[in-house]
Amino acid sequence: MDCVNASNGVWLVKVPKYISEQWSKSSAPDVGKLSISKVDAPRSGSALDIRFVLNDCLAQNSDDGPIPKEHEFLMTNNTGQKLYVCSQSGEKVGFEGRVIERAECRPSSGDKDYIKMKKLLVFRANQPVRTVKQLGVIVNFFKPIADHQNNIDFDLKKKNEGFKVRSDKGKVQELLFEAFEKHQYYSIKDLVRVTLQPMAYLKLILKEFCNYNIKNPHKNMWQLKPEYGQYTMDCVNASNGVWLVKVPKYISEQWSKSSAPDVGKLSISKVDAPRSGSALDIRFVLNDCLAQNSDDGPIPKEHEFLMTNNTGQKLYVCSQSGEKVGFEGRVIERAECRPSSGDKDYIKMKKLLVFRANQPVRTVKQLGVIVNFFKPIADHQNNIDFDLKKKNEGFKVRSDKGKVQELLFEAFEKHQYYSIKDLVRVTLQPMAYLKLILKEFCNYNIKNPHKNMWQLKPEYGQYSKKQKKPNKNQ
Repeated sequence: MDCVNASNGVWLVKVPKYISEQWSKSSAPDVGKLSISKVDAPRSGSALDIRFVLNDCLAQNSDDGPIPKEHEFLMTNNTGQKLYVCSQSGEKVGFEGRVIERAECRPSSGDKDYIKMKKLLVFRANQPVRTVKQLGVIVNFFKPIADHQNNIDFDLKKKNEGFKVRSDKGKVQELLFEAFEKHQYYSIKDLVRVTLQPMAYLKLILKEFCNYNIKNPHKNMWQLKPEYGQYTMDCVNASNGVWLVKVPKYISEQWSKSSAPDVGKLSISKVDAPRSGSALDIRFVLNDCLAQNSDDGPIPKEHEFLMTNNTGQKLYVCSQSGEKVGFEGRVIERAECRPSSGDKDYIKMKKLLVFRANQPVRTVKQLGVIVNFFKPIADHQNNIDFDLKKKNEGFKVRSDKGKVQELLFEAFEKHQYYSIKDLVRVTLQPMAYLKLILKEFCNYNIKNPHKNMWQLKPEYGQYSKKQKKPNKNQ
């Protein structure tokens, strides 16, 4: 900042817009005359009568017709504010002086040119923006197209394809896995074309075992999740036939606890007159050791297999060891293991489970020992200290904006970064009012290393940037 002219006194005058426009257009050095005279009985509080007469050439050559020539200055109060006028030439900024008087330039009362000018402006403002104009020449008229060719082609294609019907979930998954064996990435349109399924239904299935890429280089593409896509399948045992059997929970728990190789005996015999549609009578007898050592008491030993229909479905059993995944076989029979009808141990076990389920979760317990009783505190000590501190400080009253700015600039001369709480403590101003002032000449840091801190804008700051260390190779 060039502070040579900082002590000079200058006047800050607000002029009408039409005068400023004429001054900006004019290249003549003489734009008017200013007369200052003393008044014995001042009306507006000022002992000076200041009048400005615009140059005749500027007053007559306006685009809106003649503008007012004679104007008077209305002086305003300038106490309690320190204002300076600055100028900038390229990167050089300097003071032109300190404002000692403030005034407003107004046209003289009853000026005829001013009244005519205002009437013209009001008349122009009331004119409609859009008007109807009669054409003297015939204009070519084109009828609007009822349906464009691209819309017709799209409707025809949709009609030929027909409505997409939801297929079985398993079949759709097979189609998707076959597709991902050929390529790693697919767009949703390509997968719709492969599976011929509705897009909404297809997205529900894809979310189970696929990831959607939202970043480049494969943005908006689907790919298999790592647990599905990076394993090599061992298909040596894929042709083996296996049975898929659903067993009760109490049997699976006993099997998981047992370390013995023998968990029971399975007997299969033929039946001449089958009841359930199967020609086999299959029974399973649990090991005596496992049946007696249950946490819920004795569990049923004898069970029978109920065979279910397996037609129309292709199911396989897989196993995983680390990153290696392989087929154990194809499901050729499906069955359900049930306890034999009328088994006494099963009836006892179900009665025990129902009894436990009906027990209340919370019960009342009578205490035989006196328990220490603490009364609740009405108000904690930290709340009392905070209220006392707030009462001693009193309410923060908004000070003059100029004084607050001076305090802030003095603070930023000491340190470069401040939090809002520190600035409230320095200025003793309300936080909301202080933020309004800070936004004018300060920046708020939202990133590290000075996150949530305020600092002066570059045009106000006087901090020099750190010099870069020279490179050893240079």
